[in-house]
Amino acid sequence: MRIKRFTIIPAIDLKAGRCVRLYQGISERETEYSDDPVSTALEWEKQGAERLHIVDLDGAFTGSSGNAEAVRQIVQNLSIPCQVGGGIRTTQAIERAFEWGVSSVIVGTAGVKRPGWLGEMVKSYGKNRIFAGVDCRDGQVMVEGWKSGSAVDRDDWLGELVGLGIETVVYTDISRDGTETGTDIDGIRRLLENFDLRVIASGGIGSLADIRSLLEITDSNLVGLITGKALYENNFSLESALNLVEDYSREEN
Repeated sequence: MRIKRFTIIPAIDLKAGRCVRLYQGISERETEYSDDPVSTALEWEKQGAERLHIVDLDGAFTGSSGNAEAVRQIVQNLSIPCQVGGGIRTTQAIERAFEWGVSSVIVGTAGVKRPGWLGEMVKSYGKNRIFAGVDCRDGQVMVEGWKSGSAVDRDDWLGELVGLGIETVVYTDISRDGTETGTDIDGIRRLLENFDLRVIASGGIGSLADIRSLLEITDSNLVGLITGKALYENNFSLESALNLVEDYSREEN
């Protein structure tokens, strides 16, 4: 059984310059955790995070960034890689993110609506810098901050992403996001079995047991998970999650 490189990625979701978490992506159901995103990001780095996941919620909802300065400040104050999503819908938005020092951007809505453009971005910037956000509810890909259905079937879209040259997807079952009820283990397994894609799981992590369930998926293309609310609510510490991954690696070795 191969040992995989699996990364725990803390999330910072930005709304009007504040760190918040939403319940199932519903804008009106937010909990604020900090009004100082840079300090929050630095704390995750201090606690051992190897990578940070940043979402511009205002950009996701409206298509234009309301948190550009906050994102820039976070990225330029950290020494670890940062991946950014939310409202990344133009070539200019991608270029700006990379100018700030973002390691990779996550494209959702614009990719679904303009697959050809997404393929061009992969060719221009590389598979390791352009990720696809695959956000689903009941098997349908959702867009525009998860507010709208796309009428695009999840599996059809995953197959198309492979053809477009995408290597890494951030996969979220919206019904689980912010609920702390566990990830979509079955859906992730099917994704890994049927598509040659590297997967970062997102949505639903509530306990160390949930992390263990993901680690028990032995496919080496499952490369990490994003967790937010469970960390902010102190369900477990980042250190304990990182230690769990380390312990699992030793067990498999």
